[in-house]
Amino acid sequence: HTIHIHYGEEIILLNFKDDVLRYELKPIDLTTIDDISKEVIRTLRNPINSKSLKEIVKKGDKVVVLADDITRLTPTKEILPYVLNEINQGGVNDEDITIVIALGSHRPMTKEEINIKYGGEVVNRVKILNHDYLDAGILKHYGTTRRGTDIWVNRLVVEADVRIGIGNILPHYPTGWSGGAKILLPGVAGEKTTGLVHLL
Repeated sequence: HTIHIHYGEEIILLNFKDDVLRYELKPIDLTTIDDISKEVIRTLRNPINSKSLKEIVKKGDKVVVLADDITRLTPTKEILPYVLNEINQGGVNDEDITIVIALGSHRPMTKEEINIKYGGEVVNRVKILNHDYLDAGILKHYGTTRRGTDIWVNRLVVEADVRIGIGNILPHYPTGWSGGAKILLPGVAGEKTTGLVHLL
């Protein structure tokens, strides 16, 4: 049995005897999106079980957009301008919007990486901050869980009037799924909280 493994730009062929191969998992074939911009606009106009962003936000709101970092494949540069425009249509000015890079315990992104990941248009429109899970000055304690996990989270994120997460959701062997709520925890949590959650 031959399995094709994508490795960078190459495809490596692995040959196995049928009696040692237990199973082979493959994603289903999906049609690709030809125009990301049109798809982003379509989904913003037709949210699932929710009001649209422009109906959720209102003038005077402080809005935080959580975005994944350069280690993730989310096409954030193509998504963010439309999200910001939608927030603006709800009455929120760019100066009241902050993007917080949900780094978890990853290193801070450089200016060059921020430009690549989020695009010059976004960099020039709104404030973009790297979350620092070691900086006690930006964290606030929000209690302790029944298991004894202290919840330390970026206070700017928690105290915002509206929080929006942008990231991918992918299968993840140990935890089931990567992405989704992980943009908050461990994305913008403190060292102690992140460490205890990773130990689970």
